[in-house]
Amino acid sequence: MSYEYYTIVKASEGFWEKLLMKQINKETPFEINKIVADEIIINSTNKTALDDIIKLSKEYPEEVFRVKIAGEDVYENYVYLYECSKGDSKLVKEGFEYCFEVKKSDSDKLDNDVLRRFEKIVADYYQRIEQNHLNEVKLELKFEEDQNDKEDENADVSVIIKYKTGNVCLTAKKFGLTYISVDVEFLDKTDKIKLSERESQIENNDLPF
Repeated sequence: MSYEYYTIVKASEGFWEKLLMKQINKETPFEINKIVADEIIINSTNKTALDDIIKLSKEYPEEVFRVKIAGEDVYENYVYLYECSKGDSKLVKEGFEYCFEVKKSDSDKLDNDVLRRFEKIVADYYQRIEQNHLNEVKLELKFEEDQNDKEDENADVSVIIKYKTGNVCLTAKKFGLTYISVDVEFLDKTDKIKLSERESQIENNDLPF
């Protein structure tokens, strides 16, 4: 069974455009699928592209490559961050990371700053909800656990977060551990909500729904 990996690699500005010209002449060990600013995305099957980036760092010792590796499981998205330089690699950080999905037709019309702010707010709230065990509220307190109580493993329980700013309403719903689906609704002028009012709610730790 094959498994897909996605590797994002950052380098200095303009580096990947130059390397793309070499790829046309078959001089690079991997296929560049997408270039965004100073980043490339490499798709690989059953093996990450880390070894190829390490080899590339030997060829270009003046570059520091920042490598982010994620697998195809968006529901439990475990990510590794490396720095590669002069033929060596160093693991900088690892851990779970949220995956946000927005329809392309919506993301093309949505302001990037609004989306980035929304993603940060949603991530902060989900982390707070899932990690705040000290103040956990029980449905029913018992002196002894009922051994007959069973959890429904097939149940899908989710917290929905709504965020309104300007003329757009964003709704987030989480599935699994890390996958977050985002619905976008563009509002009429009569439905506008002032950004300052929404920010004050967030600062007061009120849930935005």
